[in-house]
This record gives sequence, structure tokens and C-alpha cells, in this order.
Amino acid sequence: WRESLVSEGFAIRVNSKFQVLEVSGNSCALSEGDTVLSVNDKNLEGERISQFKSLCSLDASQPSNTPVSLMIRKADTNSISQIQLIRSPPPTAGVAFKVARNSNGDFFVAEVASSPARDSTDGLIRAGDIILEIGGETVRGRPLRNVLALL
Repeated sequence: WRESLVSEGFAIRVNSKFQVLEVSGNSCALSEGDTVLSVNDKNLEGERISQFKSLCSLDASQPSNTPVSLMIRKADTNSISQIQLIRSPPPTAGVAFKVARNSNGDFFVAEVASSPARDSTDGLIRAGDIILEIGGETVRGRPLRNVLALL
């Protein structure tokens, strides 16, 4: 089981133990391996992933641009932190793809996702494509976080 929270330009994917598996998009106070302990002061111990989704998702009682407070245990220091995120709807247009780095240090498109809510890429972006630059900025040799910030 994995669930995502999309908020303020980034997405969070967690497993059934509420450990962060992936944070993509804009930088965030969350890192892979961190554990979400509570959402809006609701302890997640013993809860199902559906409870996490319900507490974080957009709906009539939790509209866009409202805060979500997460209590997290940092994986690297084991310290407890509280962070605030802002709910926002997932993107409805554009292309979703994963970026990776090969053994030569080049960034490439690892996977292209398609969804009815996203525009078709018409084959313009394919898995395996090498990314040379983004918005006129050369990406070779840059840290992955900096490359993702250019997208």
C-alpha cells in the first residue's frame, strides 16, 4: 500500500507504515525514510492508509489552500518535527515522468506516466531519452534535486 499527498507543488508517497517512500517536486522538509506520525494531531498508529488519505485529501471540508500539519520522525536523526503543508489539487495537464541518472552521469527519462487527466505526450518524451538541458540550463553534473527544481 502506498498513498500520495500532493501539496504546494510536490507529492509525497508513503507505505502502509506511513514511511515516506518518495518526495518529488519542490523541496520540502520531508525526506525518503521519514515516518509520518500524525496528521492534524490525529495519531496514525494502528490506522489504515485510507485514514491518512482522508486526513490529507481535498474535499468540501478540506478545500484547496488549507493547511495540513504533519508530525514526522526524521529518518536520519530520529528526531520529531512538525511541518505544515498546504493542500492543492494534483495537476490536471502536462506530462508525468521519472528522471534518473545513468552510469555516465547523464539524466534520462526513466518512465513516462499516462493518465486521462494528463495531456498526451504524442511520443515526444519517451523512456530512455537523455535530458541535456531544461529551460536552456545544462543539467549534466548537477545534483538531482537541482535538476528537478528546473522542471
